[in-house]
Amino acid sequence: MSQENVETIRGLFRGVEERDLEAYLAVGHPEVVIREPDSLPYGGEYRGLDGLRRHAAGWMRSWAALQPGNERRLDATFIDAGDHVVARWRLKARAPDGDETLDMQMLGIYEMCEDPPEPEGVEELVVDTLDDLAYSGHPSPQAFGPAPL
Repeated sequence: MSQENVETIRGLFRGVEERDLEAYLAVGHPEVVIREPDSLPYGGEYRGLDGLRRHAAGWMRSWAALQPGNERRLDATFIDAGDHVVARWRLKARAPDGDETLDMQMLGIYEMCEDPPEPEGVEELVVDTLDDLAYSGHPSPQAFGPAPL
């Protein structure tokens, strides 16, 4: 199952890179949970396929205008860790005026399970971004100004 997990997360990243909402949603599980740091414009917890769709919409509102062309490339690598997939990628962005850029290494840990737990134990399905690692000393998307709607 672990190689299948890697391919699932690879599909998620492919959907993000290509701005393909259907590809992004296709890898979702009805009980998926995504937690993003509150410091992000789309921060918070998202549950289920509707939550996955709302997360994608918030992410796109924040990053679409800041990632023209090659800034969309994530250059992701994946490590099979059994029930987990570790993804390392580059987050790149360009300020709307083109004067400032962001290029930083990111790390995500995705926990997968075949038999989803009951809702009160859904922590096993959580996708966490590492706020302290990701934004320590680096600007968040808000540093580039408000996201276009």
